[in-house]
Amino acid sequence: MNLTLLEILFIFVVGLIILVGWIGTILASFGVFSLFTLVIILLGMAGLMLINRKNLFGLIKPKFSRQNRYELGLGVLLIGCSFLYLRPHEYLLGGTDAGSYVNIGATIARTGKFVTQDDWTSFLSDYKSVTLRQQPAHLLPRYLQFVGWYIDDADPSRTIPQFFPFHPTLIAIGISLVGLYGGLLVTPLWGILDIAAVYFVGRRAFDERIGLLAAFLLALTPTQIYFARYPTAEPLTLLLVFTALLVYQILEDEPTASPIFGIIGGAALGAASLTRIDLPLVILLVIGALVIRWQQGPWSRSWTAYSITLSLFLIHLLLDIWFINWPYFWNTYSSVGRILTLAITTRNLVILFLFGLAMLWLATKLPTLPIQNLKSKIENRWLLIALIILLSGYAYFLRPIFEPPQYYTQWPGNSQTAVLNGLNWVRIGWYVTPLGLLLATLGLARILQTAPIRLGLFLAIGILTTIQYVYNSFIPSYHIYIMRRYVPIVMPMLMIYVAVAINTIFDSRPKGFWKPFGSNHIWLGRWAGILLTVSLTGGLIYQARFVLPQRDYAGAIAQLTELNNHLKPNAIVIIAEPSTSFLADAIGAPLHSIFGHDIATIRQSDATAIPFIEQLIATQNKPIQLIAVDTIPPVLRNNVWLAPVEMFPITLKLLMNTFNEYPSTIQTAYYGLEIYTVNKKSDTLETDTITIDIGALDAAFLGQGFYNKELLPDAPTMRWTSEQATLEIPLPREITITLEARAMIYRPSGVSPAEVTVWLDGQKIGQFVPTESWQTFSFQAIAKPNQEISSLKFKTTPFNPAKLKISHDTRDLGFLLDEVKINVR
Repeated sequence: MNLTLLEILFIFVVGLIILVGWIGTILASFGVFSLFTLVIILLGMAGLMLINRKNLFGLIKPKFSRQNRYELGLGVLLIGCSFLYLRPHEYLLGGTDAGSYVNIGATIARTGKFVTQDDWTSFLSDYKSVTLRQQPAHLLPRYLQFVGWYIDDADPSRTIPQFFPFHPTLIAIGISLVGLYGGLLVTPLWGILDIAAVYFVGRRAFDERIGLLAAFLLALTPTQIYFARYPTAEPLTLLLVFTALLVYQILEDEPTASPIFGIIGGAALGAASLTRIDLPLVILLVIGALVIRWQQGPWSRSWTAYSITLSLFLIHLLLDIWFINWPYFWNTYSSVGRILTLAITTRNLVILFLFGLAMLWLATKLPTLPIQNLKSKIENRWLLIALIILLSGYAYFLRPIFEPPQYYTQWPGNSQTAVLNGLNWVRIGWYVTPLGLLLATLGLARILQTAPIRLGLFLAIGILTTIQYVYNSFIPSYHIYIMRRYVPIVMPMLMIYVAVAINTIFDSRPKGFWKPFGSNHIWLGRWAGILLTVSLTGGLIYQARFVLPQRDYAGAIAQLTELNNHLKPNAIVIIAEPSTSFLADAIGAPLHSIFGHDIATIRQSDATAIPFIEQLIATQNKPIQLIAVDTIPPVLRNNVWLAPVEMFPITLKLLMNTFNEYPSTIQTAYYGLEIYTVNKKSDTLETDTITIDIGALDAAFLGQGFYNKELLPDAPTMRWTSEQATLEIPLPREITITLEARAMIYRPSGVSPAEVTVWLDGQKIGQFVPTESWQTFSFQAIAKPNQEISSLKFKTTPFNPAKLKISHDTRDLGFLLDEVKINVR
């Protein structure tokens, strides 16, 4: 099959992306990245290419096929995908892979460095037991501040990002060009080009109709729509792997192809290895295919170019792992090793032993087995076809029964997480529909029956990668997040298999029982193919109904930028919370990476934190502020003076992940961020009135017994209490006060009014009965603080909505509190 102009253009566009990304990655790895430097280098290379254009472009002498209706259809499809995909999720908050990728890119764009080194991190490391998280013993290095950011054991001033650098560098280029939104638009661009890559691979492996149908179906798959907007590395990996496959297939089909194609193909797979950490199987299969090609021939300069370029990138990968990404590599593959160790059973060992014997036999026979004989040996492929069909049926119907869920504790949240590998194939069917799974199985069977030997690498990568991740996804089993594993290779391969199945039915002629209905015509197959296409298209669109309109965290750029505007310029931001909490990861990481604030995390709530707090206040010549959403630890509020500034709400929406059902619920992520200015501890009471705005600026006063801030439209800020709720009031001495509390309750029918008793420093000072409207209740008392803290406690009889069967809320609810005011007389 001859090359087309559009195919050439696609390959060279991807080649340019790889070149730009590779140069940027090298610059960022050496800490000298900037858009200006990158442009100067690219202009210099363009000049050299222009000077040597005859020698360089003279090597490209393809025989072009004429443009046809399929490429016109591809153009229309790509335009449609632009409208679908160029609506990126705004994952800027840290604590997730998506947010980490964006924040790493922002750090590169702001500092020019992939690995950062500064005095602030060294200062935190001096108090690491207070400020940092200690990782489990099997993980490296020992400490980190935020999830996804390692602090080097050998040099505690050095922070190493978790992921490989290629994708974050491309995000950094987007940010450098047009700001944060430009960084988020990078992944949708890869998502659009993915569709073209699948078309060209399908066209090259089979024909234009199959290529276009596979690209069309993939474009409508819920996973492609969702993750094309999601700023992780999977869409880029799909683009690079399928470009590498496309070029490999071109070299198979075109013995005289230019070495430039070999360079781009090897670079594509090499860049993919610098993008995703889970590609060893693909790389080994490609290397194995190259070895067979070298042994069996014919070998050309293009294959040499492919091999040398891939080798250069793999050397880059090894250097990156050795000098930079060693924590990421070790933690990933040590975890994989532990998972595989748990999978060691007698059954699996027997299977592995038999597989090893088969591979050993193949290794001894293959070098001396001519391609022609190999082809004749596998003409009868029915055993393999039967195995594929049985595997698909077993994974869908029987494996969910025989393989129960497993559970493990996920660090650092110490939450129990389910592993549902037995349901992987079933749940892929959630997104491609059961009909899609059936057609993919039949399509693969058809390919195995008829495919020529030239498609060996294409088939090996598709089949083995699918088996690998259906067997074990190596990722928490909540949806839609788990589907990241299947985006780069499995989902596009399944859509190609589906397209082959539909095309086979479309071109089939009536036989046997059906022949009288169709005579010698093929209308029955035509209509069956059309019906299957329409049915599957409808199923994919229906399954995509929740992801089509959804933009996770829409508005995050504007809200975080506004939050930064409400902070003092260049302020140090304290976030005090346990190691199992994630506010510092979510808010602290972007404030540091995007806006350059130093973040002081305080992970301990006992006296061990006092030396760090004192040193922070004494030595730093920057303004210091604190952000909190819940109780500020007493060790902090008792040793500094916290001046309330304001409550800044961040409200974002996202598709809720779920273990047990198809993701369909849009949840609200609400952060009622309280901002305080931090000063040295004052010895005198600086005000006659202390106002505690519950649900807004209350973190400096909260004790036990309050639930999260309530977000209700057109209502004041508030919190529910439990049976007992305590506020801790800073008062320097025994003093007479007037206390005012504004409260109400949403009392369900059948729940009797409950009295609330009010206690100050262990003495009852009054009681009230809240009603269904806001009321202010006033009391007078003498405060008798202990170590300059008075304890104000509310006690009541709670109700439980879940036990009353009026909602799924399992909390024991007391009453709603909006404000407490302390007037000092």
